[in-house]
Amino acid sequence: PLPSAVNCLVGAGDNSILLTQIVASFVYLIAGIVLFKKEAVKNKIDQLFFALFFFLAPQIFLFGNFGGDYFAIAFLVLAISVNGGLKQGLFFGLATLSRYNFFFYIVLLIDYEKLNVKKVSKIALGILLVWMPWLIYNYSRTQNLFFSIEETTYLNFLIKGVFAPVELYQILLIGFFIFIFLITNLEKNVKEKTAQAGIIALAQFVFSGIKEARFLNVFVPFQATKIGEFVNGKNERKLVFGI
Repeated sequence: PLPSAVNCLVGAGDNSILLTQIVASFVYLIAGIVLFKKEAVKNKIDQLFFALFFFLAPQIFLFGNFGGDYFAIAFLVLAISVNGGLKQGLFFGLATLSRYNFFFYIVLLIDYEKLNVKKVSKIALGILLVWMPWLIYNYSRTQNLFFSIEETTYLNFLIKGVFAPVELYQILLIGFFIFIFLITNLEKNVKEKTAQAGIIALAQFVFSGIKEARFLNVFVPFQATKIGEFVNGKNERKLVFGI
């Protein structure tokens, strides 16, 4: 519903999809800046290569799904980058209103080692606040709060084949994600929220029958951060990844 709402806000005319993509791109830009600043505090990152792989990665550049995935990834990045349960909940709620399957990423917002019930409650409240208008709309139209989710699940999963073929470019995108995961700090990567998001995205792709490239878009924040860190100060590495 979020991309559709933006379509309406920008006029719901012939150019509304393009305008929505522009709005989504600016939100994605903000998320990229926030992520870069957050990660640059921990490690030195080459800004140019981060930008190159964050904004021009093939799946982002080609499979943005009319802005829907830009919104979803941007708000997910913001949710895992900011402190404070309520803000995380608000951003995460917007991510899930952009793509329902982003609900699976909620596990990234919870610190299981130091479980803070108050913070978790704030996250839940933030999500509820963002979702409330859409739930009310669903109920007013269908007398079912979760009608849209049920309809999406039926249309996109239950009536589509479970043995959809995997395209070559999808294999290459997955291979590149695994390659970056392995050549950088493997022990550190498994603790990175962006890496964990990529693993969840890969699991969704593998177990989904529709095998859409949009599942693989979530690889990008991790790849951009790690490549920027990996090539920083290493001209020979910059040459390889620049090619």
